Amino acid sequence: MSSDNATDELRARGLSGAPSIKSYYDVGGGLGGPVKRDKLWFFGAGRVEDRAIYQAGNYYNKRQGTLFYEPDLSRRAYNHDYSKDASLRLTWQAAEKHKIVASDTQHPSCQCVFAILETTGATNQLRAPEAAAEHHYDPQYMPVLTYTYPVTNKLLVEVNGSMNSYHRGALATRYCMTIAITSGSPCLTLPGRTTSRSAWT
Repeated sequence: MSSDNATDELRARGLSGAPSIKSYYDVGGGLGGPVKRDKLWFFGAGRVEDRAIYQAGNYYNKRQGTLFYEPDLSRRAYNHDYSKDASLRLTWQAAEKHKIVASDTQHPSCQCVFAILETTGATNQLRAPEAAAEHHYDPQYMPVLTYTYPVTNKLLVEVNGSMNSYHRGALATRYCMTIAITSGSPCLTLPGRTTSRSAWT
């Protein structure tokens, strides 16, 4: 359910619409249990989130492949963000006081189309969808390994190790030209690709 504050007075002054939800869902679940009684257990979980929001007064370019922008009123501009999560954890009771836990999380996501709901420049121009980048974060994962050993009821030995991987690939629009008198940022859309990676930790 969604609502907006667009009134007849605002529409009379030129407001073509208000931001609205195109689609949205968030689904997740988990399952766990013993693999071997009193020795080995597992737990797995997954989640998918996907959302798209229309931007008020912004449209795709009807004149694709040119340097000029003409709004295609039949195609409203919208962002598209999604994220996915898959996790698995294994717990092994190696001995009465020795326990090892191993887990891994995979988390690909995307900001598509990036920053389409924001305005740019001193004149608060809208950004046409063709002029925005797509930020893909994949692969992203974090394995973790933990060992615990309660030596006494007052002393616990715990050793942890983890690694975090973060990759970002941006599908960028190049050769973009902004014309202040239009309602968007017209571009000759020639996709390029830039990639950055974070350090391992």
